[in-house]
Amino acid sequence: RDQCRQENDSSKFFLKIKNGEVLTKSCKWLKKIESKGQENPSKLGKVVKLCNSNSVNGNFGPAGVVCMETCENHKQFFKSTNNADIEINKTCTWLANPKRDEKRDKICGKSPAESTTTG
Repeated sequence: RDQCRQENDSSKFFLKIKNGEVLTKSCKWLKKIESKGQENPSKLGKVVKLCNSNSVNGNFGPAGVVCMETCENHKQFFKSTNNADIEINKTCTWLANPKRDEKRDKICGKSPAESTTTG
């Protein structure tokens, strides 16, 4: 595993403020919701939303920063806008599909290895 992406199951991220109280959840909780997302797409949608939130409060950061490993494949990036001028966002998992090699090259450009020249 990439050391930068390792997470501690007990690490807490900011969820929301409810009745004036800061609510947090753990990376272990987020992983559990992610695994339930395999059978229930709405659960996976919740993970995507949490992983892409920038909400912080005091000592508690956003899920995407605190739970980097779990959120790795759920981070979204801007792809394009549709005819109604609505942003189309996709996840890294979508981009990683081998069928999208050409799209990935177009969106991301060439990999550093491909663009490096020796001389």
